[in-house]
Amino acid sequence: SKIKARLVARGFEEDKSKLQTDSPTCSRESVRLLITLASSWGWKCHTVDVQAAYLQGNAISRLVFLKPPKEFDDGSLWQLNKTVYGLCDAAREWYDKVSFELSALGVTKCSVDNSLFFWHVQEVLEGMVVVHVDDFLWCGTDKFKSQVIEEIT
Repeated sequence: SKIKARLVARGFEEDKSKLQTDSPTCSRESVRLLITLASSWGWKCHTVDVQAAYLQGNAISRLVFLKPPKEFDDGSLWQLNKTVYGLCDAAREWYDKVSFELSALGVTKCSVDNSLFFWHVQEVLEGMVVVHVDDFLWCGTDKFKSQVIEEIT
């Protein structure tokens, strides 16, 4: 058996008034749309689960200090460079990172659902991704898989 541990901040103690804490997640309709278009184009649907997603988010833009767990407590405080689980804005920072990385690869965000993304090549739909926190549901051509999905995973 593996012993696993996760550092979790006490985000409920934070002042949320100046933080953007919302993070778009996909709607049922977006998932249905992706599955319907995948079926009509003859594409298979695939999933990706990102491990330790919140630790891969953007660098934190504010000062956050954390008291270390008792196993590592040497009397000092830790200053965070990135968000960790438990912070109020961790989900938003992760979403912003995903959105930025997809945009850099030429993927466009749906104007109706911010967690649904399309990839076109010469105005032809080549692939789609729907994001729900750290889970991706995607479908598309081999070109989409190699140029987008493999780049973000």
